[in-house]
Amino acid sequence: MENESFLDKLSKEIIKKYNDNLQRVIIVLPNKRAKVFLLDSLNKYTSKTIFAPQITSIEDLIQDISDIRTIDSIALLFEFYEVYYEITKKENLQSFDVFSNWAKTLLQDFNEIDRYLLDPNYVFSYLKDIEALKRWDLEASDTTSLIDNHLEFWRKIPEYYNSLYKSLKNKKIGYQGLIYREAVENLIPYSNSLEDKRLVFAGFNALNQAEEKIILHLLSSDQAKIYWDIDSFFISNPYHDAGLFIRRFKKQWKNYSTQPFEWISEDFQQEKNINIIGTPKTIGQAKIAGKIIEDLEANQKDGSKTAIVLGDENLLIPVLYALPNSVEALNITMGYSGKNNPAQLLVNKLFKLHSNAIKRKSSNYTFYYKEVLDILNHPLVEPYLGVNEVIQTIHNNNFTFFSFDTLFRLKQEKYPDVENEYYDLFFSNWDQRTIERQIVVATLL
Repeated sequence: MENESFLDKLSKEIIKKYNDNLQRVIIVLPNKRAKVFLLDSLNKYTSKTIFAPQITSIEDLIQDISDIRTIDSIALLFEFYEVYYEITKKENLQSFDVFSNWAKTLLQDFNEIDRYLLDPNYVFSYLKDIEALKRWDLEASDTTSLIDNHLEFWRKIPEYYNSLYKSLKNKKIGYQGLIYREAVENLIPYSNSLEDKRLVFAGFNALNQAEEKIILHLLSSDQAKIYWDIDSFFISNPYHDAGLFIRRFKKQWKNYSTQPFEWISEDFQQEKNINIIGTPKTIGQAKIAGKIIEDLEANQKDGSKTAIVLGDENLLIPVLYALPNSVEALNITMGYSGKNNPAQLLVNKLFKLHSNAIKRKSSNYTFYYKEVLDILNHPLVEPYLGVNEVIQTIHNNNFTFFSFDTLFRLKQEKYPDVENEYYDLFFSNWDQRTIERQIVVATLL
């Protein structure tokens, strides 16, 4: 007998409890992806046309409570630089590329401090004192300007934090931690605005301090219900990390002294069929995965029960190419880094080519041959430039450095009848100030 999934069990419970009032139910899930599967599951257990309940992710709910929208990480960095520029003395200002090296780390720390509702002044004071203690044995005469600047930086962190927080809040934008902290501050007005609506939290495991506080408040005011997705094997084992958070919630949340803890499943220890297949190289994994999917497609009608879990995101594209043509639909739930995208790689190679040409400070704006070949051999460039004989000439003549004029002359000799504007686009002189700004942006992507 096939096991009942958590979402199927949740669907049956929601329809049973709120069948006539689904529109006043807000179902909160750990992520947006689960919404698609929950809607499909709800459809299986309804025999009539209904209006689906509102389904949202925890992050979207937090944004609704706080009334602040999420800002992109690169935009956040520029917002931080504006604040830094305003509160820093002109003689101490750093260029944006230097600033961005430490600002990204600092923003991550701000985010964690706010997500867990820590007192920022206490944290920053503690860190400042640690840095000062590292140099407690230095006499005033032994300090250097570098040490003094380092300690001054730690003293200014609270000012950076407070100024950035205030600036973002005024613009109603923020990073995740800021949004979570503001959501907790705005929790009571939000709770009062719910009226007869009811929230159902489902499928959660670990919660940060802000999420825990919000859920506990709504549970205590009888405006929410929560359904955990945990197996008895993990929650019963006091040493297993997978049940660490839920064991604590079950023990410490006061509402569980009078209410049942829902749900604990018994799936993990059921019999499993596991095959281990060895491959000599990682690309072999993609090919074997494609063959296994092809066999499964031939033996089962419902491919939606099959999941491919990759240990390396770089295997995503090879696996997609290896899948059989019989696979008509996919639900891809993993990210694909822009750094691995051919277009992104081409842009990075172009920046490298021109930035190095500028650094040489040559009057002829010379290119290094390997950097040129990286562009000419790129799969997005090769079909448009007609480069085979040009590349061969570069190798045959052992060119090391050469100018755009030399490159263009080689192209004209080999392809005299082809007028190609792409050579100008890729290899003509870029303005120095423009390229410096573009390089900064490229390093952030």
